[in-house]
Amino acid sequence: MTSRILLSLLVLLVGCGEPLSNQLLLEDDLFREALPSTEDVGTSVPGATEDDAAARDLGERAEMVDITVSVSALYNGIVFSLLRMVDRVTELDVTRREQDRRIWGPYAGDRSGSSVRVVVTRADDALFAYSVEVASVGPLVARAGDTRWEVLMSGVFEGGESLELGQGEFLLDFGVWGLVDAALAERSGVVRVGHGRGPGGISLDVVAEQLITDDAIPRDAVYTFRGGLETGGFFEYETTDGDQSYLVRSRWTAERTGRADFEVTGGDLGDLVVPGSECWDGALERTWYLLDPVGTAGDQEEGTEDSCVFGYEEPGSPAPEL
Repeated sequence: MTSRILLSLLVLLVGCGEPLSNQLLLEDDLFREALPSTEDVGTSVPGATEDDAAARDLGERAEMVDITVSVSALYNGIVFSLLRMVDRVTELDVTRREQDRRIWGPYAGDRSGSSVRVVVTRADDALFAYSVEVASVGPLVARAGDTRWEVLMSGVFEGGESLELGQGEFLLDFGVWGLVDAALAERSGVVRVGHGRGPGGISLDVVAEQLITDDAIPRDAVYTFRGGLETGGFFEYETTDGDQSYLVRSRWTAERTGRADFEVTGGDLGDLVVPGSECWDGALERTWYLLDPVGTAGDQEEGTEDSCVFGYEEPGSPAPEL
């Protein structure tokens, strides 16, 4: 009789244990999905393809496309590098589970003798807060406690109809990154990102403050992005290239035809603000270019504005809604 009771209890425990395990894993996934992904916070601007380069024997590459691509690549490179590190951590098993909290790590950072951990807290069914924390000690020391954790990234996310849709924001402290990556030891500055994903694509609002990257020059910049590769997009940014500043408002269709309206100041222009516009076709070749309003001294104009797929929009005016 005793053996039958034990056998029955064993069957009951095994039968109940598996669904409980699955439920825990599903819960873990909810906390993972609250973290931003490259698809959530990456800009997708119209870039050139190999076919474009092979076919180009006439026309000039649109200058504003090149600037838009380079600015987008700088932003994506910074944010994607961080998110790849977060992915490496959260692809591993959860280290600690609490009712409304998950902790991954501490695990080894890219820098020898460093640690990184990810903490996600659920405030409501679809509202999460998270932090990516780093320390200059190894995982064994960090697990022992009494570790000084520095916050590399902190943010919040609120899901919509699902956690694939929703909106959030995070702050990246570039100066802390060097604790887990020696190659970034001389970098500093902060990047603030507001992001949202809906049926019409993604939206991004980014502010970089005193950001020091490869050239050791502190820069402030503002980026705004709307849309996606399949729907076309909008990308406005205010940034500095050397001693010249640009405020550029770029728009393009799903076929990559587009227009940029811009203002340039600094450099040889001094305090003078010079407006301009540029349009391009599906091969990203310039079809119209204007620097300074028509009718004033120093005008530069190529092509005709009739070739433009969009009309003029003042740089700095409110961004479109998705």
